[in-house]
Amino acid sequence: MTSSSHGIDPVRLLLDSYLCCDLAPVAVRPLAERMNTREFPRGAYVMRAGDPALALHMLIRGHLKETIPTPAGEELANQLYLAGDLFGEAGLFARERNRLVNVVALERSQVGSLDRDTLIDFLQRHPAAMLRMLQALAEETRKYGHLLVNIAFRPIRERLALQLLELSTDGGQPSRGVELSQTMLAAMVGATRENVNRALARLVEDGCIEISGGLITVVDAERLRVLGASGVPLLPAANRPARPSMARAADPDQTDQ
Repeated sequence: MTSSSHGIDPVRLLLDSYLCCDLAPVAVRPLAERMNTREFPRGAYVMRAGDPALALHMLIRGHLKETIPTPAGEELANQLYLAGDLFGEAGLFARERNRLVNVVALERSQVGSLDRDTLIDFLQRHPAAMLRMLQALAEETRKYGHLLVNIAFRPIRERLALQLLELSTDGGQPSRGVELSQTMLAAMVGATRENVNRALARLVEDGCIEISGGLITVVDAERLRVLGASGVPLLPAANRPARPSMARAADPDQTDQ
């Protein structure tokens, strides 16, 4: 990948990721030169469950959603990816070397890929990056444990507060919006859209968020944090680039706001 690709500096892109944040540009440049890029139109699959896990991916621009297929043929929304996010780590190191999730473009997106052998060689040469990768995998494991507890024991309002925190910046400073339908938000917290709509209304009444024209803005991150904690320690934020502090709900799900 070269800097001529849509004016993007691949070295800076990697340096801003959790994987390479401890390294100098000279160490990252060879890796950036091995990154292949591909464009995905809205609705296209970046990966499907069952695909072989051949590469680590980075979202360069656009928005992606990760979903888990169910036995009934439905999809459970699991995560949103924003520009700068890395994804696909776990499958590269599992013995099965396959994907368990689908990743779909929510808008036209550009994705960079690093093949497994290139990545492993890089990690072996740079122990700091290896430790960052291990940290990310550990955080992912802890996240799913937390998710199971949340769905089993937490009220929808608390789960929603946690999800909105994850979609907001660590510092709570507004930056940009995220296209997110209430249907998808409901799937991410394991609830119905109707119940999520009611929970959002309560969060507005409590002064935690504002909703205007479909834009959900976190205005009191600390109150959301207290609500989400409910006596249980919160996990640290995923070791990724800063998240935006606003989440935009897509137009089709706005009629009953």
